[in-house]
Amino acid sequence: MTNLTSPDQHSNPFASPPEPSRRRPRWSPRSRNPNRTPDLTHSSDPPPTSNPTRSQNPPPAPHQRSTKGSVLGTALLAALALLALILIVVLTPASRPSTHLGADNPSPRGAMALLNVLRNEGVKVVTPTNPVKAASAAGPEASLAIVGWIELGVDEVRELTARAAHVVLVDGMEGTREALTSAKIPHDVLDDLQVMNGTILEEDKIAPILRTLGRDPTLVWYIPTESDEAWGVEDADLFALFPPWVSSVIVMACVTAIGAALWRGRRFGKLVPEALPVIVPASEVTRGLGELYHRNQARGHAAAALRAGAISRLAARAGIAPSAEPATVVTRIAETCGGDAATIHHLLYGPAPRRDADLVRLAQALAALTGGTT
Repeated sequence: MTNLTSPDQHSNPFASPPEPSRRRPRWSPRSRNPNRTPDLTHSSDPPPTSNPTRSQNPPPAPHQRSTKGSVLGTALLAALALLALILIVVLTPASRPSTHLGADNPSPRGAMALLNVLRNEGVKVVTPTNPVKAASAAGPEASLAIVGWIELGVDEVRELTARAAHVVLVDGMEGTREALTSAKIPHDVLDDLQVMNGTILEEDKIAPILRTLGRDPTLVWYIPTESDEAWGVEDADLFALFPPWVSSVIVMACVTAIGAALWRGRRFGKLVPEALPVIVPASEVTRGLGELYHRNQARGHAAAALRAGAISRLAARAGIAPSAEPATVVTRIAETCGGDAATIHHLLYGPAPRRDADLVRLAQALAALTGGTT
């Protein structure tokens, strides 16, 4: 073969050198070993650079941002509820007792001043809240003061004053006074103006009042109420044990809970029909159920299914309910479709077949009956 390359080309010092190849070098078979790290020093391309800052701090996902927002919203709602609770507790004024002639009532209609004077004189003042406690506290060394406008009967005053050393009726009703008199219980009578805070200083004879109420070491200051009709029963008013601001707190908590439910609760829209994943034809269901009966030799279940279907179709044709009495069903079907009633009764309500051939004959007979032939 003739060499077409001129010798001057090889000896030309001004000729440009050949352009280096840009193809990647082929890896040797040894470099295909997955457990060996290939040598990339022969590659002319620079190695890929990565931003370590971006890889270490990926951007938050949308669901993470939404979760943080919900947490912040819940925390804000809880803080507002707590602030409202604190304001209610601080701004709610403390309620003062307002019972007429109450031992702890500092108003002009109370008896707190007189009883404090008795306490300073060394008299122990007991304020029971029900007749059982009053009768128990009114012992042989105690005076019992029955206060108020609730009328008591003879039996009630006897139970109250059975152990009391002295009895004082303060601003009592005429019925209570008559009951004490009828029970022959000696007692003293004081008017409300003689013991009230607003009028006690106007009384000229304060000393006899103090002697009447403080003659014994203990004074039982009992104010009957309408709930004391059930004698022998302890106090059943549970809400009276709580501070007055508890009701406001309960209302605020309920409002907060309803607001949170409306804010964070799931909102139901219209019902959306969902397509079934698979639609199975009725013929396939029937064929599969028959194969299941055949595999388990459940001739009785198969016969019952065939008879139930036949009774339903025939009863609709005869104008009666399928759940009617068998005799009624057979009679109406025999009148409508014709045929012997005994034969129809045997087909619809007879015994279960014992063999497959009997089941086949029963199915054929039911098909003929429902088709209108006998």
